[in-house]
Amino acid sequence: GKSKKKECREIYSEFFKKFASPPKEIRDFYMRSCWVWGQILTEDKKFLEAAKIYERILSMLDKRRDSDADMWCNLACETAERYLRVAGEKTNVKDRAPLLASAKKLVNQLLWERGRPVYFGKAIAMKASIELLNGNVKKAKETIDEYLEQLVSIHNALLQHDPEGTQGLLKLSPLPLCLYMRAEMLWKEALNIASKKPRDDEAIKSLLFGEKKRNGKGRDGKGAFNYSINVFVKYPESSWAVPAGELSEAIKNFAVKE
Repeated sequence: GKSKKKECREIYSEFFKKFASPPKEIRDFYMRSCWVWGQILTEDKKFLEAAKIYERILSMLDKRRDSDADMWCNLACETAERYLRVAGEKTNVKDRAPLLASAKKLVNQLLWERGRPVYFGKAIAMKASIELLNGNVKKAKETIDEYLEQLVSIHNALLQHDPEGTQGLLKLSPLPLCLYMRAEMLWKEALNIASKKPRDDEAIKSLLFGEKKRNGKGRDGKGAFNYSINVFVKYPESSWAVPAGELSEAIKNFAVKE
Protein backbone atom coordinates (compact mmCIF):
# COMPACT_ATOMS: atom_id res chain seq x y z
CA GLY A 1 0.00 0.00 0.00
CA LYS A 2 0.92 3.65 0.44
CA SER A 3 3.11 2.99 3.49
CA LYS A 4 5.29 0.53 1.51
CA LYS A 5 5.68 3.04 -1.34
CA LYS A 6 6.65 5.72 1.15
CA GLU A 7 9.20 3.40 2.75
CA CYS A 8 10.60 2.52 -0.69
CA ARG A 9 10.99 6.20 -1.58
CA GLU A 10 12.78 6.90 1.72
CA ILE A 11 15.22 4.02 1.14
CA TYR A 12 16.13 5.22 -2.37
CA SER A 13 16.38 8.83 -1.24
CA GLU A 14 18.80 7.96 1.57
CA PHE A 15 20.82 5.66 -0.69
CA PHE A 16 21.47 8.39 -3.28
CA LYS A 17 22.27 10.96 -0.63
CA LYS A 18 24.91 8.59 0.72
CA PHE A 19 26.30 7.57 -2.70
CA ALA A 20 26.51 10.57 -5.03
CA SER A 21 28.80 8.46 -7.22
CA PRO A 22 29.07 4.67 -7.08
CA PRO A 23 31.90 2.54 -5.77
CA LYS A 24 33.20 0.39 -8.66
CA GLU A 25 32.10 -2.86 -7.06
CA ILE A 26 28.41 -1.87 -7.12
CA ARG A 27 28.37 -0.06 -10.51
CA ASP A 28 25.68 -2.27 -12.14
CA PHE A 29 23.52 -2.29 -9.03
CA TYR A 30 23.89 1.48 -8.77
CA MET A 31 22.80 1.97 -12.40
CA ARG A 32 19.73 -0.24 -11.94
CA SER A 33 18.87 1.65 -8.76
CA CYS A 34 19.20 4.99 -10.58
CA TRP A 35 16.79 3.74 -13.23
CA VAL A 36 14.19 2.60 -10.69
CA TRP A 37 14.55 5.79 -8.63
CA GLY A 38 14.16 7.87 -11.78
CA GLN A 39 10.94 6.01 -12.61
CA ILE A 40 9.60 6.63 -9.09
CA LEU A 41 10.45 10.34 -9.31
CA THR A 42 8.73 10.51 -12.70
CA GLU A 43 5.65 8.85 -11.22
CA ASP A 44 5.72 11.55 -8.51
CA LYS A 45 5.97 14.20 -11.29
CA LYS A 46 9.41 15.25 -10.04
CA PHE A 47 10.73 15.40 -13.59
CA LEU A 48 13.80 17.55 -12.95
CA GLU A 49 15.00 15.30 -10.13
CA ALA A 50 14.44 12.28 -12.40
CA ALA A 51 16.48 13.90 -15.18
CA LYS A 52 19.37 14.55 -12.80
CA ILE A 53 19.31 10.94 -11.60
CA TYR A 54 19.33 9.70 -15.20
CA GLU A 55 22.32 11.97 -15.89
CA ARG A 56 24.24 9.84 -13.38
CA ILE A 57 23.63 6.72 -15.47
CA LEU A 58 24.54 8.54 -18.69
CA SER A 59 27.86 9.60 -17.18
CA MET A 60 28.64 5.93 -16.47
CA LEU A 61 27.87 4.71 -19.99
CA ASP A 62 30.20 4.82 -22.98
CA LYS A 63 28.02 5.24 -26.08
CA ARG A 64 30.99 4.29 -28.28
CA ARG A 65 30.63 0.73 -27.01
CA ASP A 66 27.89 -1.33 -28.66
CA SER A 67 26.88 -2.78 -25.31
CA ASP A 68 26.15 0.71 -23.94
CA ALA A 69 25.02 2.59 -27.05
CA ASP A 70 21.32 1.63 -27.18
CA MET A 71 20.91 2.14 -23.44
CA TRP A 72 22.60 5.54 -23.67
CA CYS A 73 20.36 6.66 -26.57
CA ASN A 74 17.18 5.47 -24.88
CA LEU A 75 18.06 7.14 -21.60
CA ALA A 76 19.30 10.33 -23.28
CA CYS A 77 15.88 10.62 -24.96
CA GLU A 78 14.06 10.11 -21.67
CA THR A 79 16.32 12.59 -19.87
CA ALA A 80 15.92 15.28 -22.55
CA GLU A 81 12.14 14.75 -22.55
CA ARG A 82 12.03 15.39 -18.81
CA TYR A 83 14.05 18.60 -19.14
CA LEU A 84 11.63 19.74 -21.87
CA ARG A 85 8.63 18.81 -19.72
CA VAL A 86 9.88 21.04 -16.89
CA ALA A 87 10.87 23.83 -19.32
CA GLY A 88 7.35 23.79 -20.77
CA GLU A 89 5.93 24.50 -17.32
CA LYS A 90 8.00 27.68 -16.98
CA THR A 91 6.28 30.87 -18.15
CA ASN A 92 9.47 32.92 -18.18
CA VAL A 93 11.85 32.25 -21.09
CA LYS A 94 14.87 33.00 -18.86
CA ASP A 95 13.79 30.28 -16.41
CA ARG A 96 13.70 27.83 -19.31
CA ALA A 97 17.25 28.60 -20.48
CA PRO A 98 19.25 26.20 -18.23
CA LEU A 99 16.72 23.40 -18.76
CA LEU A 100 16.77 23.83 -22.53
CA ALA A 101 20.57 23.96 -22.49
CA SER A 102 20.66 20.59 -20.70
CA ALA A 103 18.16 19.11 -23.18
CA LYS A 104 20.02 20.56 -26.17
CA LYS A 105 23.32 19.03 -25.06
CA LEU A 106 21.76 15.55 -25.21
CA VAL A 107 19.72 16.21 -28.37
CA ASN A 108 22.82 17.38 -30.26
CA GLN A 109 24.53 14.09 -29.42
CA LEU A 110 21.46 12.08 -30.47
CA LEU A 111 21.41 13.83 -33.85
CA TRP A 112 24.68 12.01 -34.64
CA GLU A 113 22.96 8.63 -34.10
CA ARG A 114 21.76 8.20 -37.68
CA GLY A 115 22.45 4.49 -37.43
CA ARG A 116 19.72 4.34 -34.77
CA PRO A 117 16.90 6.00 -36.71
CA VAL A 118 14.20 5.99 -34.03
CA TYR A 119 16.41 7.87 -31.57
CA PHE A 120 17.62 10.15 -34.36
CA GLY A 121 13.99 10.91 -35.27
CA LYS A 122 13.04 11.62 -31.67
CA ALA A 123 15.97 14.03 -31.48
CA ILE A 124 14.59 15.98 -34.47
CA ALA A 125 11.23 16.39 -32.70
CA MET A 126 12.97 17.50 -29.50
CA LYS A 127 15.20 19.93 -31.42
CA ALA A 128 12.05 21.56 -32.84
CA SER A 129 10.51 21.62 -29.34
CA ILE A 130 13.59 23.40 -27.97
CA GLU A 131 13.25 26.11 -30.62
CA LEU A 132 9.54 26.47 -29.83
CA LEU A 133 10.20 26.81 -26.10
CA ASN A 134 12.86 29.39 -26.93
CA GLY A 135 10.12 31.36 -28.67
CA ASN A 136 11.62 30.83 -32.12
CA VAL A 137 8.72 29.45 -34.18
CA LYS A 138 10.52 30.06 -37.48
CA LYS A 139 13.51 27.92 -36.47
CA ALA A 140 11.20 25.19 -35.17
CA LYS A 141 9.43 25.02 -38.54
CA GLU A 142 12.75 25.09 -40.41
CA THR A 143 14.02 22.20 -38.27
CA ILE A 144 11.07 19.97 -39.20
CA ASP A 145 11.27 21.00 -42.87
CA GLU A 146 15.02 20.34 -42.97
CA TYR A 147 14.66 16.77 -41.70
CA LEU A 148 11.24 15.89 -43.17
CA GLU A 149 12.62 13.65 -45.89
CA GLN A 150 14.60 11.64 -43.33
CA LEU A 151 11.56 11.41 -41.03
CA VAL A 152 9.53 9.97 -43.91
CA SER A 153 12.33 7.44 -44.64
CA ILE A 154 12.39 6.36 -40.97
CA HIS A 155 8.62 5.90 -40.97
CA ASN A 156 8.71 3.91 -44.23
CA ALA A 157 11.43 1.62 -42.84
CA LEU A 158 9.30 0.94 -39.74
CA LEU A 159 6.26 0.37 -41.97
CA GLN A 160 8.20 -2.18 -43.99
CA HIS A 161 9.02 -4.17 -40.83
CA ASP A 162 5.57 -3.78 -39.29
CA PRO A 163 3.03 -3.21 -42.12
CA GLU A 164 0.00 -4.07 -39.97
CA GLY A 165 1.25 -2.19 -36.92
CA THR A 166 0.88 -5.32 -34.78
CA GLN A 167 4.46 -5.25 -33.46
CA GLY A 168 4.17 -1.71 -32.13
CA LEU A 169 7.03 -0.41 -34.29
CA LEU A 170 4.88 2.26 -35.98
CA LYS A 171 4.16 3.82 -32.60
CA LEU A 172 7.88 4.59 -32.41
CA SER A 173 7.79 6.70 -35.59
CA PRO A 174 8.63 10.37 -34.90
CA LEU A 175 6.99 11.50 -38.17
CA PRO A 176 3.39 11.95 -36.89
CA LEU A 177 4.60 14.04 -33.94
CA CYS A 178 6.65 16.33 -36.19
CA LEU A 179 3.76 16.76 -38.64
CA TYR A 180 1.40 17.50 -35.75
CA MET A 181 3.86 20.07 -34.37
CA ARG A 182 4.03 21.66 -37.82
CA ALA A 183 0.21 21.88 -37.95
CA GLU A 184 -0.02 23.37 -34.46
CA MET A 185 2.59 26.04 -35.24
CA LEU A 186 0.76 27.11 -38.39
CA TRP A 187 -2.58 27.13 -36.55
CA LYS A 188 -1.27 29.35 -33.77
CA GLU A 189 0.27 31.69 -36.32
CA ALA A 190 -3.09 31.92 -38.15
CA LEU A 191 -4.91 32.70 -34.89
CA ASN A 192 -2.37 35.39 -34.11
CA ILE A 193 -2.93 37.07 -37.50
CA ALA A 194 -6.72 36.70 -37.11
CA SER A 195 -6.59 38.66 -33.84
CA LYS A 196 -5.05 41.72 -35.52
CA LYS A 197 -6.71 44.50 -37.50
CA PRO A 198 -6.84 44.90 -40.41
CA ARG A 199 -7.02 41.14 -40.89
CA ASP A 200 -4.99 39.52 -43.64
CA ASP A 201 -7.45 36.83 -44.79
CA GLU A 202 -5.17 35.50 -47.53
CA ALA A 203 -2.33 34.98 -45.05
CA ILE A 204 -4.73 33.10 -42.74
CA LYS A 205 -5.93 30.87 -45.58
CA SER A 206 -2.33 30.16 -46.62
CA LEU A 207 -1.42 29.11 -43.09
CA LEU A 208 -4.49 26.89 -42.72
CA PHE A 209 -4.73 25.36 -46.22
CA GLY A 210 -1.41 26.10 -47.94
CA GLU A 211 -0.09 28.69 -50.35
CA LYS A 212 -1.89 29.37 -53.63
CA LYS A 213 -0.40 27.44 -56.54
CA ARG A 214 1.35 29.48 -59.22
CA ASN A 215 -1.26 28.53 -61.81
CA GLY A 216 -3.96 29.85 -59.46
CA LYS A 217 -5.72 26.47 -59.28
CA GLY A 218 -6.01 25.41 -55.67
CA ARG A 219 -3.42 25.42 -52.87
CA ASP A 220 -0.26 23.43 -52.19
CA GLY A 221 -1.72 21.47 -49.25
CA LYS A 222 0.96 22.53 -46.78
CA GLY A 223 -1.34 24.16 -44.26
CA ALA A 224 -2.29 23.39 -40.65
CA PHE A 225 -5.49 21.61 -41.71
CA ASN A 226 -3.68 19.43 -44.25
CA TYR A 227 -0.94 18.36 -41.83
CA SER A 228 -3.39 17.64 -38.99
CA ILE A 229 -5.91 15.67 -41.08
CA ASN A 230 -3.04 13.65 -42.61
CA VAL A 231 -1.79 12.62 -39.16
CA PHE A 232 -5.33 11.65 -38.13
CA VAL A 233 -6.05 9.62 -41.27
CA LYS A 234 -2.65 8.18 -42.22
CA TYR A 235 -1.17 7.43 -38.79
CA PRO A 236 -4.04 6.07 -36.63
CA GLU A 237 -1.64 3.99 -34.51
CA SER A 238 0.18 7.14 -33.36
CA SER A 239 -0.63 8.73 -30.00
CA TRP A 240 -0.85 12.02 -31.96
CA ALA A 241 -3.73 10.86 -34.17
CA VAL A 242 -6.48 11.90 -31.74
CA PRO A 243 -5.10 15.39 -30.97
CA ALA A 244 -4.48 15.85 -34.71
CA GLY A 245 -8.11 14.94 -35.43
CA GLU A 246 -9.28 17.42 -32.80
CA LEU A 247 -7.06 20.12 -34.29
CA SER A 248 -8.39 19.52 -37.81
CA GLU A 249 -11.96 19.89 -36.45
CA ALA A 250 -11.05 23.14 -34.68
CA ILE A 251 -9.56 24.51 -37.92
CA LYS A 252 -12.61 23.42 -39.93
CA ASN A 253 -15.00 25.08 -37.45
CA PHE A 254 -12.88 28.26 -37.48
CA ALA A 255 -12.93 28.36 -41.30
CA VAL A 256 -16.71 27.85 -41.44
CA LYS A 257 -17.40 30.61 -38.89
CA GLU A 258 -14.99 33.04 -40.46
